[in-house]
Amino acid sequence: MDSVAAPLFSEITRLPWSMPQYSVGHLDQLKRVRYEMKVWYPGVFLCGARYEGIVISDCVRLGKEAAGQLDGELASRQ
Repeated sequence: MDSVAAPLFSEITRLPWSMPQYSVGHLDQLKRVRYEMKVWYPGVFLCGARYEGIVISDCVRLGKEAAGQLDGELASRQ
């Protein structure tokens, strides 16, 4: 369809608290925290929307990555 008519109305709804809003420097801070976790709490891994990625596919990917890291950690202890 090749419609050229302008819309009759439009609406913008802002939901400022609906999704995580990462602050500037978030990824650098996360890198430092993960380093400290590796040093002080080996075998403990952070994942989820709070850290990286807000959609379910990101959370699934991060969970799989954390499981792989844990598997590697456990294998290195044997």
